[in-house]
Amino acid sequence: MSRSRVLAVRWQRLRRRARETRYEDTAALRAGVNPYPKVLFDAKRPRALVLTTKRSWIDWAGGDLPNDLLVLQHYGLPVPQQIRFIRGLCQDAGTTAIFVGDLDPLDLLIYAAWRLGPSRLQGRGGDGVSIEYGGIRDTWRTRGNRRLQIEMHPFERELWPFVRQLLPNVEALIGPRCFALLEAGRKIELEGATNPRIHGPRRVLRLLRGLRRLAGPRASVHRLPRHRT
Repeated sequence: MSRSRVLAVRWQRLRRRARETRYEDTAALRAGVNPYPKVLFDAKRPRALVLTTKRSWIDWAGGDLPNDLLVLQHYGLPVPQQIRFIRGLCQDAGTTAIFVGDLDPLDLLIYAAWRLGPSRLQGRGGDGVSIEYGGIRDTWRTRGNRRLQIEMHPFERELWPFVRQLLPNVEALIGPRCFALLEAGRKIELEGATNPRIHGPRRVLRLLRGLRRLAGPRASVHRLPRHRT
């Protein structure tokens, strides 16, 4: 059996297992119907496009956000129309897309779907978007805080080997310490990794400044086209 066929069979089994184990985020495994992610923070001349699965950590920053970051929120697997939308925004603005999500198998799966194309989960050729990983990883320095660690759901434990197969470089993306945490069946969510009561009121701003460095220098001054969300 070819590798693509193996991926497709495993993906179908995993979707069944999500229902059987009553995984609370089963809906996230289905592609969304809204073609446009929600705009959380707009920018006239974006240096980077930040695509996040959750808005809570952005809300904690209040209005104290860098004015050159366009922040969008999308939960769940993307569809091709959404891939084209993000790719078009990046091309129009001459900027970089950066993904920010939980340190867990689901959000890493979502990142893989954006990067490789959602059809790759079905074992077909993918057509994703060029997107950097800016989510929870060793440089966030959260792994050692056991208060932030959560036991994985049984389904997430089954999903993790599939994610490793999709992203052979996942250890390099998140770092060896975070990789070891996932291997041990534990995870960290954005709410804990960015909570100002734990990390201080400037935590989110420091992380966003790090994302700006990940994006590199501004490549364009074009204004983004307006889209309904």
